[in-house]
Amino acid sequence: MIFTREGKTLHFIAIPKTGTTTVVRALEESGWLLGEEYTSRRVSNHEPYYVWSKTLAGRDFDYSFSIVRDPVERFTSKISSTLSREAGVSYEEIRLGNWMTRSAHAALSEMLPRLGKDFYDYHYVPQHCFPARDTEIFKFENFSQIVDTLKSRGVLDKNCSIGHENKTDKNTRSLKIDFNYRDLKEFFLGWYGKDFEIFDYDMKL
Repeated sequence: MIFTREGKTLHFIAIPKTGTTTVVRALEESGWLLGEEYTSRRVSNHEPYYVWSKTLAGRDFDYSFSIVRDPVERFTSKISSTLSREAGVSYEEIRLGNWMTRSAHAALSEMLPRLGKDFYDYHYVPQHCFPARDTEIFKFENFSQIVDTLKSRGVLDKNCSIGHENKTDKNTRSLKIDFNYRDLKEFFLGWYGKDFEIFDYDMKL
C-alpha cells in the first residue's frame, strides 16, 4: 500500500491477518494519504512481492516496512475469521464440531491446490512472498515495539492513538487447530514451512 505525506512516499507491504487495519488507521491519523489506486479499489491492499514489484516498477520509496506473524497464529486467525464472520458459525458450534481442524484440512488439501495460493485476495499466500530484501520487517507479537519504532522515526505522530482493530473475540482466540489430524501438518508445512525459518519462529505444531 502506498502512502504520501509532505512529499515523502511510504510503502506499507500489508500481509493479511497481521494488523493491517490498525496500521492503516494509525498512518492516516498521522497525516499519510493512501494512494488513489487503493482508495478507488483498483488493486488489492495485500499484494505479494511478485505482484507489486511489477505494478510499482521504477517507483522510489522513502521507507518500506511490513509486519509478519507466527505462521500458525496467522493461519488459525484466518480459518477462525472465515468460519465466524463469513460462514456465520458460532463459537460453540466451531468448538464442539471441531470445525477449525476440518476447515484447515479442507483449505490446505483441497481448496488451495485447486484454486491456487492467490485465491481470496492473497490471504493464503506465505508471508515470505510479500516483502522485498530491503523491507524492514516487524513482528506482530511485538506490536507495542512496532508503534514505538514508527513514532521514533517520524512515521507515526508521537501523539497518535493506536489500538488493535478487528481483534478477534476472546472466545474465538482460544480456538485451535489439531495438526495431528490426518496429514494436516504435512500440508501446512508444505505451504508455510519457509515462514518459520525465514522469520525465525519456533515450529510448534
